[in-house]
Amino acid sequence: SSGSSYGSLFGGSGSSYSTGSSGSSYSTGSSGSSGSGMLELISSLLGGEVSGLSGLDSGNTGFFSGSGLTGKQIVESLEGNLFDPAALVWNTSTGQHLLRLPQSQWQMVSQLDMNLFYDDGEGLVNMGLDNPLHFTETGDLIGESSGAWISINDQPVAYFHVGTTVDNDGSTTIIGRVPCYLNGERANLILVFDDENPKGYVAGARTDYREGETDTLAKGMLPLQVGDVLDFVCDYYTYDGEYDDSYYLGEQMVVETAPVISSTWLDEGSLVVTYRFTDLYGQDYWTEPFIQ
Repeated sequence: SSGSSYGSLFGGSGSSYSTGSSGSSYSTGSSGSSGSGMLELISSLLGGEVSGLSGLDSGNTGFFSGSGLTGKQIVESLEGNLFDPAALVWNTSTGQHLLRLPQSQWQMVSQLDMNLFYDDGEGLVNMGLDNPLHFTETGDLIGESSGAWISINDQPVAYFHVGTTVDNDGSTTIIGRVPCYLNGERANLILVFDDENPKGYVAGARTDYREGETDTLAKGMLPLQVGDVLDFVCDYYTYDGEYDDSYYLGEQMVVETAPVISSTWLDEGSLVVTYRFTDLYGQDYWTEPFIQ
């Protein structure tokens, strides 16, 4: 399953975090399946129990029986190689938010991103996911935000880190997306940061089909053209933990020249920070959020 921004603040374990100023609280936990739930599912599949699981039947689950291992052996192996979300606990004794994981747990992490929310006084704007990660000399994750966020033509946008690739020669490419409406159609601007363009550039846009048209992003990328109209959008949450709606973010923008990517400082004291850990199985887990 894939996680949602909702889970980063409100879903999962049922524990809560008070902001101290407004008295609002945010529940935290995993947005994906728990480890025990996944083990139960695998056990059911190994045992041939696929009734009630959409799209699965005896005709397409035969690969589970070809490993030469018993169901118990496979489950025990997986149980010893699962990410433990209970370890996502901040240590604030030094005045910083520090998170320490054993090496065995870091080996289970496939991606790590900071999830930033902006408190506008009435609710929370999801500004997205980025990977400006900082660690101590002993390998502890430092939980902090500089307050700077990705902007297009000096306008802050909701940005989501999609992935980072490193080629054999050591060159790095980072790809992210920015949700928007392009000429009235829902889309994602695709941002690329690489060694030749460390400040990034807008590579184009991909249509983001909605309402059952298709479950995947369109593969073809459209280049931006002079005269294109962009309306950036963001997801908005209430303090009660409910998704409110998606709204326009900032002012409408008409493309005149190639858009410029930069950083804009957001107001200090209005930021809610959490980190999303994605394990090797694609499950997402968030740390407890804190006010920056």
